[in-house]
Amino acid sequence: RRTREYLARQFRSLGLEVAEGEPFEVGTFTAYDWGFAVSDPVSGEIESIPCHFIPFSSSTEEAGVRGELVYVGDGEGIEKFDLAGRIAVFEHPARPALSPALGKLFFLHDPGETLAGEPRILMQDADFERVIYQRALEAGAVGMVGLLGRMQWDSDAFAPQMNLGLGKSIPGVWIRRSLVGRVRELARRGGVTGTIRMRAQLDPGMARNLWAKLPGRRDEYYVVMGHYDSHFAQAVQDASGMSIVLALAAHFTSVRDRLPLERGILFLAVDAHTVGRVGERHFVDHQMNGILDKTALVISAEHIGRRLRPQRDLSFAVSELPSFRMLLASWGGPVPEIAKAAVLHTDYRRSMVIPQRLVQATTGKARGISGEPFESGLPTVGLISAEPYLNFPEDTLEAVAEEELVPSTNLLIALIRAAEKYPLSAFR
Repeated sequence: RRTREYLARQFRSLGLEVAEGEPFEVGTFTAYDWGFAVSDPVSGEIESIPCHFIPFSSSTEEAGVRGELVYVGDGEGIEKFDLAGRIAVFEHPARPALSPALGKLFFLHDPGETLAGEPRILMQDADFERVIYQRALEAGAVGMVGLLGRMQWDSDAFAPQMNLGLGKSIPGVWIRRSLVGRVRELARRGGVTGTIRMRAQLDPGMARNLWAKLPGRRDEYYVVMGHYDSHFAQAVQDASGMSIVLALAAHFTSVRDRLPLERGILFLAVDAHTVGRVGERHFVDHQMNGILDKTALVISAEHIGRRLRPQRDLSFAVSELPSFRMLLASWGGPVPEIAKAAVLHTDYRRSMVIPQRLVQATTGKARGISGEPFESGLPTVGLISAEPYLNFPEDTLEAVAEEELVPSTNLLIALIRAAEKYPLSAFR
């Protein structure tokens, strides 16, 4: 709410017409206290293991829930384990981030070849925790323990984006990489009892999108989107993206008399993206009084960050270089060529123009906040990077590629100017 009010003030200060969408309901989760302990049958000792709650976990009685630990690995063949009344201990997978090697197939702009030889970056799977939860629940488990053994730094505060904001009926905790070996060994041993304590509350909450409109000469539009919610007080996700949206609003309002656009721009601030892309889905479904029917291009800006720099001691560090940036584009009409031209015009380094449909085919879903408009058949370009810290509290101001904020804004200015050359029908 405070962020939405701040954005509204910024847009109004530019002389823009500002409106809030109708409120829509999302789940609001607050954890007050949590813990995980194991009872070693060999030593008879109770060992407290540092952990972090899995978002939207079920609350427990003060004493917590107890059950024998059962190691189920990656969850494949989980049906062969007897989980009734027990706690499932699972390995949470990480997958390689989208590779710049795809530039051999698509348009890669990397002067100086700075992407060559960079360390492999792994992303925690955003969907898997929901999958393993459902499997464990169906098998009668009373709790779940996720092992973050493939993390590239030592953290346990993981908030998967695709948890859909729905409550889970069993509690769960994450275990950081440095402690994974100990918990895995105990779970594999058999006969070890674990206790998960969770004091949390799931309430209905109301979310709202916000938009500001800059009229053009014609009753046609571009939609420029960012999202203003995050799981933690995060900077790259997506304060950096919203700063680009505000900068574009400031630029185009400052030149509207001297260099007016043919089309207007709807600057859209999306709420509830990080609980399952609810905000952008709500916007698409309601179509803002039909404005999407008159939209030539939906443009999104997200994650202007620095590249993760893996450390031997598992501390968190980022590179001086910006993240590998993707422009996820509709692959029809003038959109790909517009995106390529904007990259070359602004010399937007370490970036690649790639079909959103390829990402959708390989991951099962179009990515970024422009993903929902894309899946609804709208022409889109989404500027995004995919760093593993985006779902963690380590995403702080030091991770923002501050020197890339102006170049990123200039890239999208160039993209919009290039789009002006084409009629609405060319995008459809």
